[in-house]
Amino acid sequence: MSFDFTRQSPHPTLPRHNTILHLLENRGSMTIAELTEALKVSEQTIRRDLKKLEEMNCLTRFHGGANSLQPPKNQNESLVVNKGIDTREFLCVPEKEAIAQKVADLIPDGSTVFITIGTTVEKIAKVLNERRKDLFVITDSLRVASLIYRPGTNKVLAPSGLISSPNGGISSLQSISDLKHFRPDFTITSLGAIEKDGTMLDFNISEVEAAKVMMKNAKQIVIA
Repeated sequence: MSFDFTRQSPHPTLPRHNTILHLLENRGSMTIAELTEALKVSEQTIRRDLKKLEEMNCLTRFHGGANSLQPPKNQNESLVVNKGIDTREFLCVPEKEAIAQKVADLIPDGSTVFITIGTTVEKIAKVLNERRKDLFVITDSLRVASLIYRPGTNKVLAPSGLISSPNGGISSLQSISDLKHFRPDFTITSLGAIEKDGTMLDFNISEVEAAKVMMKNAKQIVIA
């Protein structure tokens, strides 16, 4: 069987299709919910549009949204903006799941572990719950706590503070103070970005302060 890679992909004909592609070219990726709101149509319509556009080789779909095939026009926005959790949750899922398996290889049963906030560490929490037992986890993420808690084996402690919607993070001066009392075996964290000189970046100042305490107090740090 052979394929003609030189044949041009068909061009979208509906104005709405062109609008979708224009939005994706500027943003890099969008969820179905974001596209539904932007175009004021139903989710079913957007799902049909994305399926058709993918068949025309105009974009790639992921569960819950789509990615542009072109580099985003606003490179700065694409690389460093903190996309909403509804978008990040469905981005790079196979890669996050592979990372989660690798991280789980590093964490022995019975470990005490700090886990920060984020969609990558949520995948790690899920895998740790499946593969590890007798963990004691301290986390400032309610989403992580719900994924890793297992009655009779994995225990979870969450610091006091306000819950910041929608990522389920707990943030306050008191929560940071609570974290300072622990010296875990590991801290598992992820980052918003890394600069060329190795500087680690994130977006939420309260989450950063909590992560700094976790990284300082742990015997080993795992950056996912």
